[in-house]
Amino acid sequence: MTLKRRATLLFLFTFLFQVVWAGTSLCYPQQAVEKKEASLPQKEETPEKIVGAPQNVKEKAGIWVFVAWMWISVFVLVYFLRLKIAEADRLHGIRFYSLKKD
Repeated sequence: MTLKRRATLLFLFTFLFQVVWAGTSLCYPQQAVEKKEASLPQKEETPEKIVGAPQNVKEKAGIWVFVAWMWISVFVLVYFLRLKIAEADRLHGIRFYSLKKD
């Protein structure tokens, strides 16, 4: 198999895996809880406390790890993009794709 074919198959496999995984893992717990609560007697509603900040050190560290991981992935993708651009420039410079060979 050529490298291009392998890359295409790898992309398709990962795409299909993500679609299947997302399709099976998308369950909405709120809907399941509402069905169970419908059969139970109604309780008095208490207002929920909505907090927009991390509650403890573990949650705060998790946020920083997520942000760091996102930036690292952006830098790696930009690095690969620069390598691809440099390779395309090199091939253009030697007229690899030119119809007219010198």
